[in-house]
This record gives sequence, structure tokens and C-alpha cells, in this order.
Amino acid sequence: MSTEFHLDPEKGFLVVTVAGSFSLAEFSTSLDEITKSGRFPPDVDALWDLREMDFQSVDVRFWRGIIDTLKQYPERSGARATHVVQSDFAFGMSRMYEILLGLDPILASRQMTVFTSYAEAEAWLAGK
Repeated sequence: MSTEFHLDPEKGFLVVTVAGSFSLAEFSTSLDEITKSGRFPPDVDALWDLREMDFQSVDVRFWRGIIDTLKQYPERSGARATHVVQSDFAFGMSRMYEILLGLDPILASRQMTVFTSYAEAEAWLAGK
């Protein structure tokens, strides 16, 4: 797994690029980097570029684990997030996350969406 962070000051959001497999522990480490490193505002909007992520082990339990982990970072509650994926399979799996997030009583108000187009994801974040 490889995760890179790039704050785009001109566009005002963080780009998190994930390549390879991505575990719940790695997601938690990524949130620690965003919220505790001091490199970024903890509530910065984020574009998660998952086009190179391996979705083969992603399932409903994975997304529920992501949601449970996200609850441990209340400083992210005002942050908007979008995922950019490449395949139809990854899009469907990410839509599952979007739906589960919307059903969670604690996190339902969070703004999150998924795109297959990087440009559309950027436009969505810019559309505040």
C-alpha cells in the first residue's frame, strides 16, 4: 500500500492518493496524518484518489470498519470528501460506502460522494 497526501492551496482541498491494498489500520493512520500531523487543517475537504487502489478485498465489513474508524475523528465532521475510482466494480463498492454512511445516525450528515471522473470530483469539491 502506498498513500500520498498533497494539499492543493489553490483549490483548497487535500488530495489523498491510495495505491495497492488499503487496510482499516492504514485508513486510521491516514486520518491521524490529516488530523494530528499539523500539516493540514483537520477539517480540510479531501479528494481520495482511489483509482490505483486494489478493491478485491473491499466488502461491506470493510466499509463498516471505515465508518467505525471515522467516528473516532470528530474533527473531520465538517469535512467533505469525494472518492475517485476507475472501474465499475470500484464505483459500486464506493457507492455502498456512500449509502452506509448516509444510514449511520452519527455520520449521516457528512457530505461524501464518488466519481469516476477526477475533473467531476474536483468540481464537486469546488462547488462548496
